[in-house]
Amino acid sequence: CFFFTSNMADQEERIMGFETKIQEEEVYLKQLQEQLCELEAQVSSFCELFEVQRMHFTEFKEGEVDRIAKMRQSVSSLKSSEEVNEEEVAMQNLKLQQTEDSLEETVTQLNQEMKALEKEIEEIKALTTEKRDQIEQSCKTLEQLQIELVRAREA
Repeated sequence: CFFFTSNMADQEERIMGFETKIQEEEVYLKQLQEQLCELEAQVSSFCELFEVQRMHFTEFKEGEVDRIAKMRQSVSSLKSSEEVNEEEVAMQNLKLQQTEDSLEETVTQLNQEMKALEKEIEEIKALTTEKRDQIEQSCKTLEQLQIELVRAREA
């Protein structure tokens, strides 16, 4: 009789242990799912930011290219006028060169910023994939614990 009572107590303890582990795993799974949602929101936000910046970058570049084209036209007009003012042409050429240099520098900087943002997006996507893998593993663990719980109850 003692053996049977002891065995029942052990069985009950095992069942409670599985139930506790299941509850802990469910809490862990819920945390992982919340973290995944946060990461997905970050990816979405960064992708939107990236698109907005790319659009602004393109508009800026096109505007600057147009401005440089107008400056070139102005320099050409100065050179071809009947009263060529060499000093004015030189000054306009210098302005043109400075504008082109500034544009090149700005474009380089913006390209670097865009690449940094792309890298950050990729890193967050990698974390998202890692979180999904953890969720998948947690689901498998939870499933296994539930199987063990059923077996313990049937025993």
